[in-house]
Amino acid sequence: MEEDGIIVVGLDIGSTKVATIVAEVFSSSINIMGIGTSETSGIREGIVIDLQETVNSIRRSVDEAQNTSGIKISSVFVSISGNHIRDIESKGLVTIARPDKEITEEDVRRVLDNAKMIVLPSDTEILHILPREYIIDGQSGIKYPIGMNGIRLEAEVQVIVGSTPFIQNIRRAVQGADLEIEQLIAAPLASTESVLDPDEKELGVVLIDIGGGTTEIAAFFDGSLRRLSILNFGGKHVTYDIAKGLQTPINQAEIIKKEKGLAMSNLAKEDIFIDLQLLGGRGEKPIPQHILCGIIEDRLQEILVMAHDDLLKLNLYNKITLSIILTGGTSNMKGIDILAEKIFTTTVKTGAPRLKDIKGLTNPLSDPSFATVLGLIYWGKKHYLSGSRDRRYANRKGDWFKRFVHFFKRFL
Repeated sequence: MEEDGIIVVGLDIGSTKVATIVAEVFSSSINIMGIGTSETSGIREGIVIDLQETVNSIRRSVDEAQNTSGIKISSVFVSISGNHIRDIESKGLVTIARPDKEITEEDVRRVLDNAKMIVLPSDTEILHILPREYIIDGQSGIKYPIGMNGIRLEAEVQVIVGSTPFIQNIRRAVQGADLEIEQLIAAPLASTESVLDPDEKELGVVLIDIGGGTTEIAAFFDGSLRRLSILNFGGKHVTYDIAKGLQTPINQAEIIKKEKGLAMSNLAKEDIFIDLQLLGGRGEKPIPQHILCGIIEDRLQEILVMAHDDLLKLNLYNKITLSIILTGGTSNMKGIDILAEKIFTTTVKTGAPRLKDIKGLTNPLSDPSFATVLGLIYWGKKHYLSGSRDRRYANRKGDWFKRFVHFFKRFL
């Protein structure tokens, strides 16, 4: 008999689009049942700037995912971004007082709670506590202390914090769309769930997710997060540079960026010209492709240099940068890996979401722009299948006939 699946919904609130995925998760597979996307102008650089527009964008995306899946969505795992999110190193310490000295789940909970006892500004709150390693009676490098014996248990952790007002605005937007939040997940962590595998995290890897309004950085070594940061620059800034530099409407700048853009001007051909629509309806004029690509290269180089400089803050930088993986929608730009290799002086590759053991509506998900929202599904799967299956807010499987009709409508 097939095991019962759990319905998990991921909601990625990005700076250019809102994406929703409905999935039924099992211990060994994930079935993608519905996908919805909606453009948004209510978010800028990960921050809500128009609450009602953000609510409306969430509703449009969720409605599309409900229609394609036949699932009534009531609760979601939600991504959160913006450069107010940062990491802090912390340590916890507890004593094992029981006569047998065996370390239990309760001891691990206590030591992590102790590690949370850090002084934070009143407008800052904790999003995640991520253990890097445990230390038992001075012995470091322990990943799973439960069942071991000791007197003194320590934990070195990475604490992910964010600004309470910005976090509250995301909560208000989701709740305004009549949804409950199961968990808020820092967007870079979600992306790593869908793009990176355990071996990469163990050997040393940096994931750089270049989205619409932000660039998110997550660095791993020895299987643990060592750096998380978010830069307030992304693909939308490339578009604005094109619009300003070439005096063309923003929507036209976005189109030519995607259709004709290259990450390095020396990749452009001298004999290729682009018919450029001018601002104010002043007609068109042809421009050489290398002019467009020069504008793109300048901004992408700036973003990648900022990411490089951010990583230099790590003592383990040389070990971690054994591998640089680019993801997010902007990583689709041809030549961006070559540009990044010049800056990081190491091998760079583009990382699309892993689709192994994923069934159902998988075609759109091979695009790096879906890394975060698919990562939310992986996060939800891990959250439920590794712990309690009890849920406060259940997503319902709904009307199976309706699901049958919507499935076949996609092929008409």
